[in-house]
Amino acid sequence: MNRDIFMKYLLILVVPTLAFCQEGSVKEIKSRCIQIDEHLNSFTKIYTPDINVYSDLNQNHSIESMQIYRLAMIDLTRYYDSDLLIKAEVRFEGDRQTLHSTYYFDEGNLIFVSQNRMDFAKPKWSDEFDEKEFTSLESAYYFDTNKLIRWTKNGSTILEESEDFEKTKIILKSDAKTYQDYRLSDGNELQKAIDLKIQLDTLDASDSSITHLSLSEREYSEQISDGGGRRVGFFERGLPLKIQDHTATFSGFVSTDYYFEAGALQVTKLVEQKLI
Repeated sequence: MNRDIFMKYLLILVVPTLAFCQEGSVKEIKSRCIQIDEHLNSFTKIYTPDINVYSDLNQNHSIESMQIYRLAMIDLTRYYDSDLLIKAEVRFEGDRQTLHSTYYFDEGNLIFVSQNRMDFAKPKWSDEFDEKEFTSLESAYYFDTNKLIRWTKNGSTILEESEDFEKTKIILKSDAKTYQDYRLSDGNELQKAIDLKIQLDTLDASDSSITHLSLSEREYSEQISDGGGRRVGFFERGLPLKIQDHTATFSGFVSTDYYFEAGALQVTKLVEQKLI
C-alpha cells in the first residue's frame, strides 16, 4: 500500500478515537468539579484578601493579573480537603476591569480553570460608571494528566494547533502553583485552622475563663501559646460565632478571623500587616 494512502487511512481511524476519548475526559472533569462544589461546606475555607502576587513586586507572580489595567486588588479564597487544595478562587479588581478565575484540583493536580473577565466602558471611579455597560469574556480550560486538552472562549473551541495553546497551558499551571504555594509570613494558616477545629471540640463555653457579656453572647480570651499574640472569641448559646487571632511576626503581625455557622467553621480570613 502506498505510504501516503496508509497514513491518511490511519488518521481517519485515529482522530475520531482521540476525540471520543477527549470528550470522555471532559465529562469526567465536569462531573468532578460539580462534586467538589456540592461539598464545599465540608472543606476548610481560607480567605486571604489583597494577596501580594503582583508582577512588579515578586519574581513568582500571578501572570494572569498582567492583563488587568491598573490592578488594585487580588483576593484569594482556597478550599482544602485535609491538607490538599481542591479549589482556589481568585478575584482581580482593576481600574475598569474585573477578572474572576477559579482553579479546581484533584489529588493535587490541576484539572479545570474558568476565567470570567468583564471590561467596563468607564473607569469604576468615574461618575459616569455604569456596572451594566461592559463586555465579557468567558474562558474554560480542561486538563488531563497535566496536559491542556480543551480550551474554549465564549463557547468556541480553540484548536490545539493554535499558537497560544502551549503558552496558555504554561501560564495557567504557573499561576495555579503560585496560588497553591501562597503563604503569609508565619506560613501555617491551614494548620492553625485545623488545630482550631480540634480545640473547639473540647472547649467548654461555661468555663470560668469565659466572661459573660450578655444573655446570649459569651467571650473568652487567652494568650496564644506560640507567643506574641492574643485570641478573642465570641459565642452565642455556647457555640462559637467568631474567633480572632493576632499573631506577631518578624515584620508586623497577622490577623486571623475564623467565622462559624451552627458551630462549624465556615471561613478563615487572613490579613497581614507589615510595619515599615
